[in-house]
Amino acid sequence: MTDIRLVERDRAGLGGVAKLMLYFVGAVLVAGALYLLALTGGNRLLSVRDALPARVDTIVVLGGDGPSRAAKAASLYRARVAPRVLVTGDGDCTSIRRSMMEAGVPFAAITLECASRNTWENAQLSAPLLREAGVQTAVLVTSWFHTRRAITCFTLASPQIQWFSAPTEQQETLWQLATSARGIQLAKEYPKAVGYSILLALRGVWITPRNATSEIPKG
Repeated sequence: MTDIRLVERDRAGLGGVAKLMLYFVGAVLVAGALYLLALTGGNRLLSVRDALPARVDTIVVLGGDGPSRAAKAASLYRARVAPRVLVTGDGDCTSIRRSMMEAGVPFAAITLECASRNTWENAQLSAPLLREAGVQTAVLVTSWFHTRRAITCFTLASPQIQWFSAPTEQQETLWQLATSARGIQLAKEYPKAVGYSILLALRGVWITPRNATSEIPKG
């Protein structure tokens, strides 16, 4: 009788472990599905692309993904979209300037703001520099999945400026994105966007979603 009870207890224990494993596998599958949905929905939910005018007052480049953003800003400058560039963000502001200079942007055309540590500070600390320069129109350069939050912050911080979004574009396949740190960055953008919306709402600012779907001219 004792042996039968021990066998039954062992079976019950194994059954509990099997259930836990099933729950774990199920949770992993759900998390993976949500992750892939976040990645595939990024272009529709997180990005803003505007048709650019022939000329604006300045190009604003956000730090954080230096090489690609520097290359985008330099291409816009060489296309004579704007005569000046403002680089904002600590960490890589000087390296972005160096990359742009190597790509043909003159040192005198670049202004640095190297104190801001996040997107809202980028917008806040850039505002007085833009106001002092009399900027009325500007192109914002950042990563494609960061554009909606960035353009919202800059519009709120400098409402007198007409903002246009010219993001760096996705170069990775879905698989490359899903298996890289960049995919994690994209997924983290969703809670960041929600958090920013809540904080701004608590300040009495309500964000109206902006839907700009026109393509940016090549060049």
